[in-house]
Amino acid sequence: MPSITATLFLILRLGLGIFFVWSGLIKLADLDAFTEAVFNYQILFPPYDGYAAYFVAWLEVIAGLATVIGRWGARGGLLAIAFMLAAFNIALGIAASKGLNINCGCFGSSEEPTNYLLHIGLNLLLWVLAIILLWREFTTRSKRLFSENKLSLPNQS
Repeated sequence: MPSITATLFLILRLGLGIFFVWSGLIKLADLDAFTEAVFNYQILFPPYDGYAAYFVAWLEVIAGLATVIGRWGARGGLLAIAFMLAAFNIALGIAASKGLNINCGCFGSSEEPTNYLLHIGLNLLLWVLAIILLWREFTTRSKRLFSENKLSLPNQS
């Protein structure tokens, strides 16, 4: 029977993965609005804003699914999620430093401007969660893979 800690980490990993699948699907449902949101950051311009929007939306879905599925995919999914969150925080910082009054585009289009401090704070919490889960994946998988019962040479008579 799994421990309470293992169950908690599983719930957190599934929650983070499902969150990113959902976020990516929302972006794919209205890719034009998400492309406009990417453009509004004034970091990428046509056609690169469209390429980035398409790539990020699909990467969120794929990384989220890999994180949910687990096994070997969880490591790659969590690593991609951590990099996306870091990149998004950098983009938010650039937009805030330019004084842009834009919607972040995280969950579809909206007329509500982004509260930069709130979004950066929430993304940092998600980033810390992804890093903790990634660390857990590497440490627990390594222990299971290299335990005495897993990799032992057969007895030779």
